[in-house]
Amino acid sequence: MEYLQIIIQAPAWLEDELTGLLFLWGAQGVAVDDPSIIAAHLEAGDWDASVFDGQTIATGRVTLSTMAENNAAGREMCRQIREYCRMHEETACEIRKQPAMDWQQKWKESFRPLPVGRRLEILPYWLSGREEAGRIPIWINPGPAFGTGEHATTAMVLELLEECLQPGQRIGDIGCGSGILAVAALRLGASYAAAVDIDPACRKSVAEHLRLNGLAQDAIELWITDILQDDGARLALKKRELQLCTANLTAGLLMALGPMLDGFLPAGALFLCSGIIDRRKEEVRACLENNGLKVLQGKNRDGWQAYLCRKEG
Repeated sequence: MEYLQIIIQAPAWLEDELTGLLFLWGAQGVAVDDPSIIAAHLEAGDWDASVFDGQTIATGRVTLSTMAENNAAGREMCRQIREYCRMHEETACEIRKQPAMDWQQKWKESFRPLPVGRRLEILPYWLSGREEAGRIPIWINPGPAFGTGEHATTAMVLELLEECLQPGQRIGDIGCGSGILAVAALRLGASYAAAVDIDPACRKSVAEHLRLNGLAQDAIELWITDILQDDGARLALKKRELQLCTANLTAGLLMALGPMLDGFLPAGALFLCSGIIDRRKEEVRACLENNGLKVLQGKNRDGWQAYLCRKEG
């Protein structure tokens, strides 16, 4: 079956109306590209701005795209879209024919085994049998709540974890996503893992990645809560007597977490943090040091910073 790719350029204020109409006309899904979201994240310092060097982030317009089968229903959708755009001069549409393709298989083929550090290797579950001898495989099912480990922020924490973790230690992970860091810690020999995240979708993802890696479903004690607001969760973590804690967040979240580390991180425990864009690394370091941590090591890669710290007494 041949497909039709439909791309609409429109003012941002028409986004909701157009999205609703596309679904009404038969779209099964609509992707929206809104540059104002990128601009807002850059303004807040959440992302590494270096990837946008030399580019102008023009806001005020959005791009909507969808796919339809090249049959009577799909062609009727295209007719309605063309008519809408003809009636609204501020919009424009483009329709491209796309050959039939197994998109899921094509997506799977884009993944390769990813060596991390000296001993770890991250692989999607469908590459079973392709793990490298001598490395510890971390099996994943890439999805919306999961980082594949390819991004520098995750890779640096995994490398630090491999260097620092001692078998039998008790670890925690703040902002766990689907648990890649906690799973890796358990595969490296941790005896206990606690994890905290604000997103309920993490519960399903963590369970799946425990299963894929042959770990018991209770191997990670998971809290779905906002640790910045939940005094009870911080007290519960303190009782777990963590010896190492990871936090792959953002500069802003790490600085908000800094004053609360005393509430759950014992003296002598290691704190591995990342997600810090270069231009904020010094202020994050100062925040960590002002809240009782000694920075033992820093890693820098692709415009991102990670720190290995120890909680002082």
